[in-house]
Amino acid sequence: MNISKCIDADICTLSVEGDIDTTSSAMLDKAVEECLPQCSRIVLDMADVKYVSSAGIRSIIKIRKLVGSNNLVLRNIRSNIMEIIKMTGFAGRLNIE
Repeated sequence: MNISKCIDADICTLSVEGDIDTTSSAMLDKAVEECLPQCSRIVLDMADVKYVSSAGIRSIIKIRKLVGSNNLVLRNIRSNIMEIIKMTGFAGRLNIE
């Protein structure tokens, strides 16, 4: 997985490329933690994410708890990943653009 970071004012956009799974979810957690001193809002651009495992969903929920429900935005989610989010019951709890 590759993550690129763009900070604008207090918004950190992390563009994620690859799968978010057991081996890569820790990398996503670390990238978010590195943004927190500078940013109060996190945007995960998931246009290039093809797969999210249960570990990836846990990581997204952990990030939501860490930054606050209103301060995490998921953007550009593919339909197959959106189906996973809906099946887990988190679609209504996440800010999805």
